Amino acid sequence: ELLQASRSGGDRALVLLSDGEGFEPVENVREAAARAADAGIAVVTVGFGTTAGSTIPVREGTNVTVKRDADGAVVVTRYLPTLLQAAAEAGKGTFIPAEATDKAARIRAALAGLQAEQRLADAGQDLVPRFGWFLAPALLLLLVD
Repeated sequence: ELLQASRSGGDRALVLLSDGEGFEPVENVREAAARAADAGIAVVTVGFGTTAGSTIPVREGTNVTVKRDADGAVVVTRYLPTLLQAAAEAGKGTFIPAEATDKAARIRAALAGLQAEQRLADAGQDLVPRFGWFLAPALLLLLVD
């Protein structure tokens, strides 16, 4: 709702930073991203992590431990790019894989591309046909000739 309230469509983007591990069906993620795209909001997904998996550090003051589930087992998260790719594709946005270098520059480039597309679209909307100003004198000259 907040993104839809903005005036310009070029600044409507949802940037999702994730490992891609989700507990929802891929179809639900695609549907949500498609709804965002229909509302004029691009979905940019950025992957993090490794496919081998790793633990999640938890900082409590100066002490750093690992995240544990309700049973006390260590939580291991894995990078799953398929969910992120599906969301970016359905959301008419950009997918930036975890292996990519300089993710911040890629995010800026994706957002700048969205703004440039909107400026081009906005520029084409204000065009008023003025060919009649030239057509009328040309037809008059043809008739005189």
